[in-house]
Amino acid sequence: MEQIKKFFLYFTEVSDSSEEDESVGDEEKDCYFYPCRMHSIMNLPLHARCETISKYVSECTNKELESLLPVLVEEIFGINNQAGWGLRLIKFDSNAHEYDVLFRFLHPSGPVFRLCYKLLSDCHLKYEFQLSFLPAKVQQMINDGMVLPFYTDKLQYDHKTRTPISLALNPFEFYMFHFVYHLMNSNIQTIADSGQYMHWESLYLRLSEEYLNTFLPCNGSTVYPITVLHTTPSPTPRPHIPFPTRPTRSPMLLRQSVLLKQSPTSQCHTSLHNCSQTSPMMEIWRSELVARLCVDFWLGSFTSDSQSCFRDDFNNYYFSMCPQMNCYNNQTFMNPILIQHTLPTGEHLWVVRFMVKHLHYFSNSLIEDSSAMDELKRVIIPSSQGKLYEFLKHTMQHWPLDTSFRLILETWLSYIQPWRYKDPNRKPRSSSEECPMVVEPRWFPFIAENLLAYSLIFQLLITRFSRVDLATPKNALMLYRVTKVFSQVNLMDFLREAECSLEDGQLRSKSKWSGVVRQHILDLEGQGFQYQSLFGTETRAELIKFVGQIQQAMITAQRRLAAETEINQKGGFLSWFTIPTSNFEYTIDERRKVNFHLQSALNSISSIFGLEVNEEPLSCVNDSFLDSTPSSNNSDQSVLYWKKNQKEIKYEGDPDLQPIRSFENSILVRSLYQLALWINVTYRGEISRLYYRQDCVGGIARQILQAPRVIRTYDKSGPGGYSPRVSTTLPPRLSLRLLAHHRTLFFVALIYSAAKLFSYPASLVFLVLFFVWLGVLVFKHFLGFAPPPTTARDLDMSLNDNY
Repeated sequence: MEQIKKFFLYFTEVSDSSEEDESVGDEEKDCYFYPCRMHSIMNLPLHARCETISKYVSECTNKELESLLPVLVEEIFGINNQAGWGLRLIKFDSNAHEYDVLFRFLHPSGPVFRLCYKLLSDCHLKYEFQLSFLPAKVQQMINDGMVLPFYTDKLQYDHKTRTPISLALNPFEFYMFHFVYHLMNSNIQTIADSGQYMHWESLYLRLSEEYLNTFLPCNGSTVYPITVLHTTPSPTPRPHIPFPTRPTRSPMLLRQSVLLKQSPTSQCHTSLHNCSQTSPMMEIWRSELVARLCVDFWLGSFTSDSQSCFRDDFNNYYFSMCPQMNCYNNQTFMNPILIQHTLPTGEHLWVVRFMVKHLHYFSNSLIEDSSAMDELKRVIIPSSQGKLYEFLKHTMQHWPLDTSFRLILETWLSYIQPWRYKDPNRKPRSSSEECPMVVEPRWFPFIAENLLAYSLIFQLLITRFSRVDLATPKNALMLYRVTKVFSQVNLMDFLREAECSLEDGQLRSKSKWSGVVRQHILDLEGQGFQYQSLFGTETRAELIKFVGQIQQAMITAQRRLAAETEINQKGGFLSWFTIPTSNFEYTIDERRKVNFHLQSALNSISSIFGLEVNEEPLSCVNDSFLDSTPSSNNSDQSVLYWKKNQKEIKYEGDPDLQPIRSFENSILVRSLYQLALWINVTYRGEISRLYYRQDCVGGIARQILQAPRVIRTYDKSGPGGYSPRVSTTLPPRLSLRLLAHHRTLFFVALIYSAAKLFSYPASLVFLVLFFVWLGVLVFKHFLGFAPPPTTARDLDMSLNDNY
């Protein structure tokens, strides 16, 4: 609040009159305004708001702008229980104008960064960042006195108690700290999760990509020099102060010898321009800051706060799922001190996955010239792999057993395949390519240093897949993706070689890898961890059982495909004129791919681990299964038997968000949903009043609108692996999804063709039919066939149903 008060004091010397502000002779006075004017600026339309702020950034002096930054950052990111400017809710498809305006405003060469760079000239200017905004693990280490070097010179202490109270950050650091924290902000989290938008298309994700591309360049380009962005001088320039940022300490990820080696003018006493162009510290500090913040915040907020409590948590989980594997010692560890069991959202996983791929691109663009940027490329992956491993393992342990698991699965697959991200200008190979990739020997050091990310997580996945329905298309696809990756040429040989280095009595040539792998396991899992070999007898026994489950899943998939195909065939031509009653979640084409994915996974597992898969038991089991059912005499009885004995699974979510069916046009479904969503949000009050009217208009409205209903979803952000079922009441609303039905399109085309055939205006024909339809609705209302309005009691009964 002190920062905001200072800001208002600096801007109290001009009239609130817009005529004076816009006059030609008052350009200097435009830099000053009352607090009420500041409030009015923030309430302007977005485009005018950004233009006005950009104008002040260009024309005001540094002293006048010092207090602008905290106010602007708080407005943008919504720090204290505010919604902010909606960076995580705005996407290009639905808000193209706002998306474009904000992207240019927050771009690395935009007004906000110009403001940050302009304020950097004052070495004494610092802004406070609350310690409570830091990841819990970092907070705990600071409270315990184990301060990380990155935060050492930023800590501020209470003069009386000598306890840390906040971080003191320069303007650029202040903005970037709040940007990365924005994804973790629990208040914004609730607001973002309540929306129906696809967060992987959000403006926040696009800005994250832009910042990583700018400050961690992969194409050989350099980071924007700070002086390049100073295009408009201040009206009253301050005396020149040598650029102070980072000469007092070197980047903590880099070797001091590299910086000194290439820093003949590192004293930075010439000019800001020369300093920014010649000093490797000036070249690298922003890149190091962005890399460190992304890793610490985005990966460190969902892991245990100590290695011991993390191992203990994993022991309990793994023994409960698979006690016979016994891959951990029954050892008592220290009690957890502060464990965050919340799970990342889908948006968070998309951001992390892009970051992982970008770090691979950045690291693989290394040029052996010993520059400061190349040193950062060399150490960025080794310094981040511990947090990445903990993040992936922790999330996989606690993720619910549903198909949304693919988000974290694809993130893991991106991390363990750095060879796919060598050239950012070349699109990575598609997973559908037939020719398998060859893992070159130069990737063996990465594989050895990340052995647990391959072996232990693979074992964890096998246990997970054994607990889900593999006959489901999405689960079968995930298993296929994993086995396809591990089938790459040389990968399993390198994993076997890395595991062999852990055994005693190995050749001297492998001794260096023995130390590397052992230290890697010790750092990640600590003392007492018993490593279970990926090629050991215990894993082999589990895989043999798992192969049997895959075979049984193939049988189930065949039967489901046959049953659904027969149901669709029975509909025939009449299905175009009737509303289908089936509630199949997957299409026939998706069902057909299940057996291919399962068979490919079965072949890959048997080939990788040398398992003998006998095809005879599969056919025997299939025959015996068919013969054992009371409905094996004919296909009709088998279909009825399958339908009778399948679980009564009912979709309880928003009807408009059900998976697109085979009898619907996918483009129209998505377009009509966006149109209906806009109508329902814009005219929500009017729609509700129409629905509850007791006259003829209300009766017609209730036949057109969807009645209020209770939908149920699973909250996956809760503690541990438990996902409580959350109920939400949808108000009266308009649904246009029926217009995307093939039957509707067929009738529209038929009526249009008939009108053209008899030379009638098509628009007139449709208008007449519209009024006929309204007449039918009025007639039904007076006959008492219109549905009554849904009451609160009806919703309460629906809420208690099926519990």
